Amino acid sequence: HSEREKYEGQLASLIDANRKQCDELKECHQKHAALQHFISQKDDEMVKRENKVSAEYETMKKNLTSELDTSKSLNAINTIKINHLEAQLKNLEETSGLKYEKLHKEHTAAISRNNYLEVQVKSLEKKIDELAKQIQEQKKLMEKISNLSSKNEKLEEIIND
Repeated sequence: HSEREKYEGQLASLIDANRKQCDELKECHQKHAALQHFISQKDDEMVKRENKVSAEYETMKKNLTSELDTSKSLNAINTIKINHLEAQLKNLEETSGLKYEKLHKEHTAAISRNNYLEVQVKSLEKKIDELAKQIQEQKKLMEKISNLSSKNEKLEEIIND
């Protein structure tokens, strides 16, 4: 009689332990589903963020390229003007001191404008290089996210097994 009670007690404690394990397993499944949902949301956010950054980069690149082209055009025009003014200066040197001084001032101003535009061109080229570096960093981050995502899938397979 007491032997039977002993086995019934053991059976009851095994059933209780089994219920606890079932509850823990249900909790693990719930946590796993929540984690899956969270990861899916983060993946969607990263895709949106990457598309936004890419679009912003393209817009900035177009704008900077346009500014660079404009600066180069102005630079070429100013170079032509400088060459023209230098030719005029040579012709006028013999004829008039006052005219020479005026043209000399214009020449100096044109050189200053040209130098300023050259600085602008270098600055724009530097900005384009910086944007290219930022895009490379974004690509590295996206690779890391992709690696983490594949590691997560492997962890899910291990959890499911």
